[in-house]
Amino acid sequence: MEKYLTQTQGLLNLLQATISPAELEKAAKAGEEMWEAIRNITDKYELNVQEMMSATLGCHLTILEVANEQIDVKKKEMGL
Repeated sequence: MEKYLTQTQGLLNLLQATISPAELEKAAKAGEEMWEAIRNITDKYELNVQEMMSATLGCHLTILEVANEQIDVKKKEMGL
């Protein structure tokens, strides 16, 4: 788990280093809202930590898949 957390923090740092301050602020606000929603859902379904992590990582995987699809589209548009 520690390795995953370290790698996730590294990816977050990389992403944050490549966006503008305005984008960073917008992302931070969205992240706060996402955390509130996750916390409310966790409470609603009375999830334990393992269940919450499973649901959250499933969502994370979906986001990464969508991002990968968008990267592929951009590559095709650029002829790569």
